[in-house]
Amino acid sequence: MQQIIDHLDSNAQNAIVISFQNMKMINPFMRVNKYEFTKNHIIKGWNSISAFLKGLKNEGFKSGTHVYLKKPNGNTSKTIGEPITLQFSTDINTSQHMEQQQTVQQNTNTQNGYHQMPYQGMGANVMGMHPAESKLEAVTAKYDDLKERYDELKDEYKDVRSSERQLKEVNNSLKLEVNTAEKHMELALLQANLSQKSFMDSDAMKSLAENLAPVIPHMISGQTPQIGMGNSHQNISNDKKQFIDFIASSKVQDLDVNFIYKLYKNLVKNKDFAASLQGLLTQFNIT
Repeated sequence: MQQIIDHLDSNAQNAIVISFQNMKMINPFMRVNKYEFTKNHIIKGWNSISAFLKGLKNEGFKSGTHVYLKKPNGNTSKTIGEPITLQFSTDINTSQHMEQQQTVQQNTNTQNGYHQMPYQGMGANVMGMHPAESKLEAVTAKYDDLKERYDELKDEYKDVRSSERQLKEVNNSLKLEVNTAEKHMELALLQANLSQKSFMDSDAMKSLAENLAPVIPHMISGQTPQIGMGNSHQNISNDKKQFIDFIASSKVQDLDVNFIYKLYKNLVKNKDFAASLQGLLTQFNIT
């Protein structure tokens, strides 16, 4: 008995199973694993482990009852060690008394000159339960265990399906974010292209091309044109005056002036660039 008490005291999740001739005791406090008794269940229903074990005889679990020690194993439990066999002192005394009576009776029968043959009628070798009832009880217990396991697996399957749906939703959300980011990038590139194109098609660019067109042939031939404000407007041509007035106009932004300056520098330094720009002016009929 002490081994059983120590087992239940060592872990609140530890349990025991009571079995007598294929008949298991049912725990009224459990719906799942209904044959397992923890210390908490025993204290709640029988006040103490000792009182619970001593009262088994009154529940039909006599000497020879097996107590299986169980400990947690994931969602289920497993048996540890060999089962403990209970022997109740009252059953032992009764058995000894019956053996003594049987011995006295046999001696009496021998003295009277006849031997009593044991009765071999139906059920004479069965204690407490008919074999068919015992088998039915075992099948029922097995069915209950399988049904509990089926319900557990069904719940686990539902959890897996729920996780799968959540992952699909997250995946779809990520795809949407990627598509949105790509759209924003495309719009940004398109806006940049449109901004660049708008300047190339602007009146400022057209005016610049008209002013630069006469000097590009000189740049290609190696002659450096004299474009600039100088010290006085009196010594420059009308075309240069018009270009200076164009640059000074409020319609021309600093960004445009920088762009014009870069064009001019590259026209002077790079003959291939100057030739290409001349080709563009000719292509678009800018003179």
